[in-house]
Amino acid sequence: MTKPILLIQNTAGEGPGTIFHWLTERSLPYTLVHTYRGQTLPDPGSVEAAVGLGCPHSVVSFHEHDYLKNLHAWLARAVRENVPYLGICFGGQLLASVLGAKVEAGNAPEMGVYRAKLSDEGAADPLFAGFGREFPVFHWHN
Repeated sequence: MTKPILLIQNTAGEGPGTIFHWLTERSLPYTLVHTYRGQTLPDPGSVEAAVGLGCPHSVVSFHEHDYLKNLHAWLARAVRENVPYLGICFGGQLLASVLGAKVEAGNAPEMGVYRAKLSDEGAADPLFAGFGREFPVFHWHN
């Protein structure tokens, strides 16, 4: 792998955490961009993959923040160019929005550990290699 993995941080308090450690332990190159600070996202074709992290805003209101409008446009281009992307929390909402899904607030906050269940497609995805069909996932969102 010669191209870096892009880590997209959208707020000061929600960084790459263990993802950073995982990449470092494997000597995988990465680039960390702080969108909330106005840092420019690289050309999608210049990265191996991207990981979009959390944000205190909902994707419903992304258009109210210039840095999130830029991120939305960047992700739409990355999707068109088939750049592998993992969206965590807001990053997942943003991907859903880019792909045309309706994103809305839930009925109640979800905070704690819940069981995730992989579909047949999820179980076949290399992202989940080594995972069982069900596994605990930490949630902290509305």
